[in-house]
Amino acid sequence: MNYRIWFDGNYVRVRFENPWDYQKLLWVADRYFAYEVKRWLEEERKFEYFTVRRYWGNPDKLVFTTYRGLTPRLVRLLKTPYSQVVYRELPYIDLEEVGFLRKYQQEALISLLKQLRLCGGAILQGAPGSGKTEVSVALYKVLKPRKCFFITLSRDLIIQAKQRFEKYGFEAGLVDMDHFQVEKPIVCCTGQTLLKAVKKVERIEEKDIWGTPEEVRLETFEVKDAKKLVNEYRKAELVVVDERGLGAYARPPYRPPSTLHDVKNNNHIASDTAKGWVDRHAVAKGAGLGPGSR
Repeated sequence: MNYRIWFDGNYVRVRFENPWDYQKLLWVADRYFAYEVKRWLEEERKFEYFTVRRYWGNPDKLVFTTYRGLTPRLVRLLKTPYSQVVYRELPYIDLEEVGFLRKYQQEALISLLKQLRLCGGAILQGAPGSGKTEVSVALYKVLKPRKCFFITLSRDLIIQAKQRFEKYGFEAGLVDMDHFQVEKPIVCCTGQTLLKAVKKVERIEEKDIWGTPEEVRLETFEVKDAKKLVNEYRKAELVVVDERGLGAYARPPYRPPSTLHDVKNNNHIASDTAKGWVDRHAVAKGAGLGPGSR
């Protein structure tokens, strides 16, 4: 099988030399790069089932495209060595530089960096108090992004995150009802605030949030400058999304995660459940390359 695989922003593409090889991948694509969704049709009083595909095919150029977060599935199907799918070299890690991490946290950091290189995103899962925020700080220290956003669901948590970054010598700002410090290199804000700003800038109508947990409902205060907040977010090269119950989540926005790293057991586990949760709620816990990264 002759082909070339490469990354293109948020996507991974494969160009085949042989039309037969391209067709064989399409035959199994729905199994690995799609999922079925059902919705209730009120007028007809029945459920409708339809397939959501996370891939695109170009039969003229024999190019298959999917999201970069699904790269592990693609390379397994193609039986491609991971060494041939290198997006960027892993940054050199001086363990003394991240000496505030414990050994298992350092191992988790290395796993996150490997997954970020391959998929652009990763999830760090661990019990409360296992040091996921410290790992996020270390990730920021290693990657040295020009702009970082730390997003969570609670104002108390963004204040804690700001204090944690400042503890290790980094300048961080808050976005809440009393602060609008988006010019800082690290911006801590809630997912509700960011979502409200995006909806205002993009003129997205509010949808019914019946059944949405109380902690993810939109906040009551108005965002001071929604356009500026969204523009600064789009510049972010590292996004840390902190959600209780999921763990540390590393990914570019709007992209499904592909793997989980369990801190306690120090191994990788499948993440289809986490992917579904994130697709439904739009915010999760973790750290990832942001929309401004290339």
